[in-house]
Amino acid sequence: MIRMLQKIVFAFMLFLMVSCSGKAQTTVSPITPTEKPLVVTPIDKSYIDLQYPPLPSSIRTSTSWQKAIWIPSAPISWGVDTVMDEKNVMLWLKKTISHDESGHPLFQVTDVVFLPPSAREQEVVVSECVLAGQPDFELVALVNVDQESLENRWLPNSKIISAWRANQSTGEFEKISTEKIECNAETFLTFP
Repeated sequence: MIRMLQKIVFAFMLFLMVSCSGKAQTTVSPITPTEKPLVVTPIDKSYIDLQYPPLPSSIRTSTSWQKAIWIPSAPISWGVDTVMDEKNVMLWLKKTISHDESGHPLFQVTDVVFLPPSAREQEVVVSECVLAGQPDFELVALVNVDQESLENRWLPNSKIISAWRANQSTGEFEKISTEKIECNAETFLTFP
């Protein structure tokens, strides 16, 4: 009896699968010209290798060389800029490649992080964060600064939104966990 019941259930399941698969094929409608398939666009690398100054006219930046990645007993040759163009909010990792006759540096963009538009409401801390209590001068953090943080001159981990390592060996930003990161709240970058 059990064997007979198993055969009936199997036949019924087979019937359902065949009948459902036939209906699924007939009910799928083709994409109409107004619908667009999901397209994954590659990361825009157009700013990588850009040398400046001068900046392209589409670029706005509110930072200067003062936001350098400072490492004790090493020459300052790397920095981070907060940058915007018509549609993007970005962090640029830049390297000093030469100086003009007046001694002003010429930079080259080595990597770009594209941020959501909401990042304009946050600040960026460069080279003034600690990881598990130890200074890490390559850390770059997107942070929320509030009055309490300003008064305490310190951003606890709860105020760190995102973090990257500005790796000077590779010339790239490396996304890292915000866990155990805290930052100085005295100097930070804003977006233009």
